[in-house]
Amino acid sequence: MAPPFDAADAMPPCIASDSGAPVTLVTGQSPQALVLDDLYVYWENATGSVVEWPLSGCPATTLPTVLATNASAVSKLEELAVGDDYVYFGDTSGNLDTCARGGCAGSPSVFWKGVKYTDGPFPSLVANSKDIYYADVEGNFRASKLGPFAGWSSYVLEDVGASTMALSASDFYVVEGGEPPQIVGSAAKCSSMGCGGSKNHIVCTSTLLSNVPAMVVAGDYVYFTTHGDPTSIYQCPSRGGGSPSVYATDVAPYGLATDGTSLYWTNYIASGTVASCALGTTCSAPSTIASAQDQPLAIAVNSKNVYWTTATAVYEAPK
Repeated sequence: MAPPFDAADAMPPCIASDSGAPVTLVTGQSPQALVLDDLYVYWENATGSVVEWPLSGCPATTLPTVLATNASAVSKLEELAVGDDYVYFGDTSGNLDTCARGGCAGSPSVFWKGVKYTDGPFPSLVANSKDIYYADVEGNFRASKLGPFAGWSSYVLEDVGASTMALSASDFYVVEGGEPPQIVGSAAKCSSMGCGGSKNHIVCTSTLLSNVPAMVVAGDYVYFTTHGDPTSIYQCPSRGGGSPSVYATDVAPYGLATDGTSLYWTNYIASGTVASCALGTTCSAPSTIASAQDQPLAIAVNSKNVYWTTATAVYEAPK
């Protein structure tokens, strides 16, 4: 009988785990932000490298591809975005750079110059299949078509420092500073074609929104984690509902992701967990996807698997 592979440098075929146990994709990393598209999982390391790994690759044998080494590495979950055929990130010069997925020969292009003040934080980034968005330190909410730069359409919510953002298929949501801070949503998608301020609505208002590391929108709710209560995930009705209420309580929920049916999160502590629960007003029966993880941080999900980062590695597990 012929061996399964016979060349000295050949790799064995990929064998997916059917036990539900986590699979280590890559080790020796310092991953922070994490995003997915239909071909790759991308992450940004604390060292400033932007890396991609093929979703069809063999765990522990497929090597990641370094797209760039000049990322700002500002330790934010929203410091990396992907859409269409491009990856976007802030660089060490305060610009927004882009690299085509699959590689750009280690030389990313400047997509937008000078989006960061010298003494201010780099803006948050989110993208969908057509547009990329960022909120700058002045509170401006900007959008542009993906790919080669086509010009921003600036949309000012208020000059109070818009920060964490979330996108649904038709709407956008942003955490806006103030006394107290609030989540502001739009009843119609704000794209590079622009949108009007009359479409804004206040989703919820709370001092808990003063420091929000992660926010997602799914179904009828906006979900977020907060340093104001580091043991809870909160939700607000996406069309407005006053004050946030507790969706789930856990050890230290931090990163969030959703597939439109369930919410997924990391517990950012030593020997932390990755968990999930059905969407809704409250979570009555959360499920543990992985345990004993070394500071699980960023998380992303597609139709089949959950992906997350730890202090030194990237993992996947079936949903």
